[in-house]
Amino acid sequence: MRTRLLGSLLFATAALVGQPKDSCAIRLSVNWDDGTQVSDQPAVLVDARGKTVRKTTVRNGQAEFCDFDFGPHSIVVGGEACGAVEIKNIRAVYGQTQTLRMILHYCPGGGDPSGNACFFNLRVRSDGGRDLPSVAVLDGKNEERSSTDNYGRSRLVVFDGPGETFTLSKVGFGKRSLNLSCRRPGSHDLAVVLKELR
Repeated sequence: MRTRLLGSLLFATAALVGQPKDSCAIRLSVNWDDGTQVSDQPAVLVDARGKTVRKTTVRNGQAEFCDFDFGPHSIVVGGEACGAVEIKNIRAVYGQTQTLRMILHYCPGGGDPSGNACFFNLRVRSDGGRDLPSVAVLDGKNEERSSTDNYGRSRLVVFDGPGETFTLSKVGFGKRSLNLSCRRPGSHDLAVVLKELR
């Protein structure tokens, strides 16, 4: 009787547990803050010691990490770029797929997400170290593209291709030419010094 009861319990337990089934532990749904799907961004799974366990790429707003070890983990999407997102203390749960929704933000000045332009952030100072306001930034046709603000700052956009030549001009200072080309799309800082005419 006791053996029969034990056998029935084991059979019932096996029926509840069922056959092992494969399930993906983590499914990511990743969008930009404007609602469009993220593509071609790195997604990295990191263990509690900070060691990279798995790497994948977000495609059409989706990525998966199907299996990883016990203990808390983190997922970072966006790499080291400004606006990257990290979700901490994730654990794999047997037989359960966790869907995590992430939103990446475009960073101001972070560059062109489409990858075909460079933003040059200029800071113009005198050779004595003074910030220079109202410095005209002229393009190759001698047309003013921008001018510096009260802190000597301005911004130029240069698309990939042969590059452009700009001239910085301010009364009382020598002119300065800049040859800028976009070899590495993104945001670049450029400090420029104008020599004061005496």
